[in-house]
Amino acid sequence: MRTCAAVLAAVAFAACASDPEAPSLLPAATEVVVAQVTGDSFVRTGDRRIPREAFVLELRQRTRAMTRAQRDGFRVELAIDADAGEPAIRDAEWVLDQLQIMGIRQASYR
Repeated sequence: MRTCAAVLAAVAFAACASDPEAPSLLPAATEVVVAQVTGDSFVRTGDRRIPREAFVLELRQRTRAMTRAQRDGFRVELAIDADAGEPAIRDAEWVLDQLQIMGIRQASYR
């Protein structure tokens, strides 16, 4: 009985130790880009108002020139215009999907 319990404990410990889906800590953000999603397929970043596709293209060009370590520290924060409603949420989720494809691991919207 003790042997069985010891074997089960060892198997459970090994399964936890080798879990490939275990979360890893992200490095601290070294560069942060903030944009407001307006819901009409545009974003505001700094003093510019540009189409969401142009925003994503600019980020794609920037991240291609980065090393893996630089890209891991790159963070994008999207704010949704409170008056924009559902279209802004869809636009923000589209941008987040594109960021994931680019390998940007630190992205969020509020």
